Amino acid sequence: MISDYISFELPALGFRKVITSLTDKGYILYDVSVTGDAAFFRAKKKQSQKIIAFFDEMCYHYKIIGEGGYFFFARGIFKRKGLIAGILIVSLVLGFLNFRLNSVRIHGLKTVDYETVIGVLESQGIKKGVYTKNIDKKHLEYVITSSIDQIAFASVKISGMTMTINVYEELPPPDILDMTEPTPVKALKDGVITRYVVFSGTAAVKPGAAVRAGDVLIEPAVKIG
Repeated sequence: MISDYISFELPALGFRKVITSLTDKGYILYDVSVTGDAAFFRAKKKQSQKIIAFFDEMCYHYKIIGEGGYFFFARGIFKRKGLIAGILIVSLVLGFLNFRLNSVRIHGLKTVDYETVIGVLESQGIKKGVYTKNIDKKHLEYVITSSIDQIAFASVKISGMTMTINVYEELPPPDILDMTEPTPVKALKDGVITRYVVFSGTAAVKPGAAVRAGDVLIEPAVKIG
């Protein structure tokens, strides 16, 4: 594999003699070929100046048709100082932005408003542009659950410039029948009372009585005497 090379083109006529002369002088030639009236070969960059001097001395007609190689490619890149500087600046800017918060995603909200959670975050100084490495995720989880009654659990994760918060809201309280207020037992439908057993209160009708929906069956009080 040639590190840096120069490609030459020569007339095909007398080409063999030229190649022999070059190899006799110790030059290493690569990809020697003849196409039509033209001949081609490549030589190492460090030997090309001597080969050119030999051609000029012998009055050989030649053309340099190209150059290449790994080092040639690298030098070409580094010569473009503006391009390199631009790449470095973009890399630095992207790296700088990657450590700052850009967006917040909240999953699991049902009864709690999104803005309520955002308000808790802002009270802790969490807003767009802050350094993500300075965010205490465990503390933030505690603040969210302790500040919002409807949230039983919260998890905070940071990936790149995005914060993701998963919340789990508390279950709604069950409906509990208020037994502190005196409430009579009423008939739901029309019918005839055949029998009943009263554990609390006082029966308002006797067995065999006909009742309509809404009639009081058991009064919320105990009659004495």
